[in-house]
Amino acid sequence: MILKAHQMLAQEPWCFHPAQIAVLTDWQIEHLYARPALERAKQMKADTTSPTKATPEAEIPKAGDPKMEDYVIEQFMKMGMSRKKAKAKYDQQAKKAK
Repeated sequence: MILKAHQMLAQEPWCFHPAQIAVLTDWQIEHLYARPALERAKQMKADTTSPTKATPEAEIPKAGDPKMEDYVIEQFMKMGMSRKKAKAKYDQQAKKAK
């Protein structure tokens, strides 16, 4: 336990020196550093879990399929592009591919 706590505090984001770690109590390590870090990690994991379901690979159109344009535009829009910009980006990429 002591080794794990020392490793945790000596690395990012804290980067404590051994002398700084030595003056901390077990309570301080647990309640001021370890538990909050665990809670932040859980929250980050919850925040980054996409609420949308991934498209099964079988449903992704193959190259040359007429549905491919709509699929690619939809993917661009999921990344925050407007439909107009997504269509322009698709057309630009399609032109390069020819």
